Amino acid sequence: MISETETGLGARHLISQNIANGKAWVENPHPAVSIFNFHYASPPDTVALNFGLNRVIGDNETGFRGTNDAPYRMEAWDFIVAGGGLFNHLDYSFTAGHEDGTFVYPASQPGGGNAVFRRQIRFLSECMKRFDFVHMRPENGAVHGELPPGATIRALVRPGQDYLIYLRTGAKRSKTEPAPKTDLGKGELAIEVTLPAGDFEVEWLDPKTPRLVEGSTLASKGGARQFSVPAFEEDVVLAIQRR
Repeated sequence: MISETETGLGARHLISQNIANGKAWVENPHPAVSIFNFHYASPPDTVALNFGLNRVIGDNETGFRGTNDAPYRMEAWDFIVAGGGLFNHLDYSFTAGHEDGTFVYPASQPGGGNAVFRRQIRFLSECMKRFDFVHMRPENGAVHGELPPGATIRALVRPGQDYLIYLRTGAKRSKTEPAPKTDLGKGELAIEVTLPAGDFEVEWLDPKTPRLVEGSTLASKGGARQFSVPAFEEDVVLAIQRR
């Protein structure tokens, strides 16, 4: 047993356990395990199923959704904003002889990965470091909006302080299903966020580019506040933090 061995060595490390593909209840969690991992956890339903364990829930393997960046970028943002604590992508651009991640794989490859995608994931990591992530909780009820078919919206919240909202368009789930609309014009969509009274910094972020789209300040009197969504393609982030 890992924990018994470490006791004798006087060292302690995080212990992770792989549970299942997709989602599952973690039954009888071992007290020595700190991270419960799932493969291909999109949508991130397994986070809500196991959030009450107060352990790290990880999306520890990706793939089989084509070679484009969008499915895996969306999977990462979905999982983390849903309350997950780990995202580990299988990057097929790293091979023997291409240890710098420059291998150009064929379209038949079972997954993606490249320098552009890694910048997008770095942007996600940098965004999360701006927030008190450990004390935030998924609270989708804090945000409302009329969404296009297939689109979803998630909110990770530290009440009264931090609000991270991730809006993404739908994904094609089968070969026969028509492709959903993936781009929206400025003002085509509006969302409402319930905020307390106070002064807030507001930023719209583009996870794809990645970049800051626009920023402003907000003096909230408390209650629902409407935000006009800027033009975006595939996904967009709204970050609200108390000044």
